[in-house]
Amino acid sequence: MQKKAEEVSAQMAAELEPFRKHPGTCPGCDRPADLDFDASLEASEENRRLTTIYRQCSSCRLAEYDRKRLTSAGVPPDLLDASFANFQVDEQTSGQAEKLAAVKQFLHPDKQSRVLILQGSHGTGKSHLAVSCLRSSNPWKCQFVQAQYLLQRLHGMEFSERLSLIESMHRPKILALDEIGGNNQSADAAEVFYSILEPRLSAGDRTIITTNMGKDRLVETLGGSRIESRMARVSLVVTMTGRDWRK
Repeated sequence: MQKKAEEVSAQMAAELEPFRKHPGTCPGCDRPADLDFDASLEASEENRRLTTIYRQCSSCRLAEYDRKRLTSAGVPPDLLDASFANFQVDEQTSGQAEKLAAVKQFLHPDKQSRVLILQGSHGTGKSHLAVSCLRSSNPWKCQFVQAQYLLQRLHGMEFSERLSLIESMHRPKILALDEIGGNNQSADAAEVFYSILEPRLSAGDRTIITTNMGKDRLVETLGGSRIESRMARVSLVVTMTGRDWRK
């Protein structure tokens, strides 16, 4: 018991060490740090007390909290910092500022749009904007799903497991289906996407789709004529153009 308490105390001390090295300033930035409440952490019965420390500033703590929320929503590590504020508008491409404004308006409660389709070539910021929408809402009630990874998971599953996974995507208030592309085209993929979208449209929940496909191919991939007319009435299509920011 005593050995375990010592291990816990040592682990706590190691985690707090970066904070001690920067007294008065936040370890994550140059802003003033917040003084921790007495900063007393006790190691069970030994009652070992660690001295006062400085902790992250409120801005860094909020950013870390957002990253945790987005991670729980399925957002990959390279997109955890994506936001509307750091979206790069290509000044050489006309209309991008207007497109950014249109995407922001998609989240407005008075808007009738329930499906946001972000079309465009690779690297034009589609996934960045999708995550920005999740960040601006409540990530605890959102989900980010990479389309190809989803289809790979479903492949080989028993029927009950497939059904459970698909039904889990009916619950989020905002669902982002990322990178629906040509490699997703198959009768089975169309059935999966239709099974996800149709109940969400009926419930009035919002869905974000990023794709490099044109309208006709995308409609076919999402379920064909069964879904086309329903989506047409409530979809906002934003075509992203410009340079590839990944290069």
